[in-house]
Amino acid sequence: MNAEILTLCDFANLDSGGKFNIIGGRHRLYAAGVPHTLENQFIAARLLFQAQEEGEKEVEISVITADGRPSMAPIKWNVNFECSGRELTGFMPMAFSIGQIVLPEFGEYDLVLKVGLDFQSRARIHVIRLESAPPL
Repeated sequence: MNAEILTLCDFANLDSGGKFNIIGGRHRLYAAGVPHTLENQFIAARLLFQAQEEGEKEVEISVITADGRPSMAPIKWNVNFECSGRELTGFMPMAFSIGQIVLPEFGEYDLVLKVGLDFQSRARIHVIRLESAPPL
């Protein structure tokens, strides 16, 4: 299994045509102060998996501080991983509305995606003090 995409974003969905839409993906946040609260956030992930990894698995998403403290309660649910037809690999796009995240301090956070007991992927998020307009 491999996480081809894992990002915090403003919006994500999978449309009826199978297109995965991700808007406002980011790895860097600028904040005037802390704690910094992000409202109406999404997490987007796309997993590539092998046919031998098919089946129902527990998926968990969390955000943790650099020293391992949770910044939000983990979100858990079950997903059925299934390849299409005779394909040897499959893709699982996922878009989660997570509502609010409170980031208590400036620094680094990890967005953590776990699938079952065997797979984990992380994406780093940097919260930077806003001293002037953020760079483009």
